[in-house]
Amino acid sequence: MLSRSVLHAVPRRNTSSLLRRRYATAHSESHSAGHSTAHHSTSAGETIPTWFFVSVGGIVATYALYAYILPTETSALTRWLSPDSATRKAQEEISNRHTAFIEQAARDKHLLLGDDGSPTVPMRFPERITMHSPLNLPAGHTRGLLMDELEEFYRKENPPK
Repeated sequence: MLSRSVLHAVPRRNTSSLLRRRYATAHSESHSAGHSTAHHSTSAGETIPTWFFVSVGGIVATYALYAYILPTETSALTRWLSPDSATRKAQEEISNRHTAFIEQAARDKHLLLGDDGSPTVPMRFPERITMHSPLNLPAGHTRGLLMDELEEFYRKENPPK
């Protein structure tokens, strides 16, 4: 244990002075001292980041490059934006085809909407038509190009006797 004399040797601080020092701001200290802070410049320690200067410099350089180097009659940008360019013509062709398809779809829609209706009743379960397996058919039931070629191949391999 420490003796009382050692404990009293350490000076004690006033609690109120500690609190004042802890919660004091520059504003409150300046008024308590009677001085104005108008002539003092306080630095926040904030600097403008490097990326800001790089981006502004890039924008200025791009503008200078475009304004003084590129505005010729045969620049790539001018050729790309001209109405006679191949890309512009291809885009115009695509746009015209798209417009024609949309107009045809609108005509078909109006044709179907103007119809009185079909005499058939719509099915409640249309998936039932294709529910069976396409492989679960009797032999020779489906005839097609593949089946005809196969039959012809085996007739050539094994001629009738």
